[in-house]
Amino acid sequence: MTYSAYAKLNLTLDILGKREDGYHNIESVMQTISLCDRLTVDFHPGNGRQNEIKISSSDPTLPTDGNNLCFRACELFCDTFAISGASVEIRIEKNIPVGAGLGGGSSDCAETLKALNDLSGINASSETLEKIGGKLGADVPFFIKGGCRKAEGTGTELSGDYSFGDFSVALAKPVKPLMTGEIYREFDEIAANGKDVFTKPSTEKFLSAKNRWKYVSNMLAPVSERKNAEIAAIKREFLSLGALAAEMTGSGPTVFAVFADETEAKKALAELKNRIPAGFCGVFKPVKI
Repeated sequence: MTYSAYAKLNLTLDILGKREDGYHNIESVMQTISLCDRLTVDFHPGNGRQNEIKISSSDPTLPTDGNNLCFRACELFCDTFAISGASVEIRIEKNIPVGAGLGGGSSDCAETLKALNDLSGINASSETLEKIGGKLGADVPFFIKGGCRKAEGTGTELSGDYSFGDFSVALAKPVKPLMTGEIYREFDEIAANGKDVFTKPSTEKFLSAKNRWKYVSNMLAPVSERKNAEIAAIKREFLSLGALAAEMTGSGPTVFAVFADETEAKKALAELKNRIPAGFCGVFKPVKI
């Protein structure tokens, strides 16, 4: 069976403080979009004592051993439901760029849990799968549900089922990569020094305002923009080309721009590519899962 693992955007991302466990409390409005990886999953029950897990990917840079979230999802699912001797093979067609702030790894992980739940006949509830997913990554529970949700805590506490009408998003990923851990460490250092360089939390205003697009924001953006000036340049260009909003998603470096019309989004993206070199680009729509 083939399953679609959708990318996400952080329409807002408020960092509310560092926790004692090293993670951060956040508030975020997260939205799945039509950009997706394709997972072909084969599951065969068996009578042996050890499960056999095989992962392959169209992206040769992706690990296929225990460092792969899909591999770890298989192990945890089988442990949770006392499955032994099974054979699981997953082939990943990678369309979501790696290290882009779009949640590709977490989405693949969540879709693996859903696929195994389906193919094994376990039929656990989505709430159960979210609890399992939360042990694998903070974004994984969101991808179990998808759509548009408010995420709180470390990102695992989800509420709402929002829809903001028909709109399109243009994505542009700068070529230079960023490391999530470095971005959060520098954020903490700046915040600890009391420097007022970050936007104020905007999630609640985004959810309640009529003109919500002006409250699109990401508190990590100032840190990421210091390390990669192309992020700010792409945001400025998208806004000059008529975007309703333009912001970085996750810890970056991908920038998304909101347009009311798909044709406008495609035209703006074509113009932006003439002005600024970018890696991955495309125009996508919000989706429910």
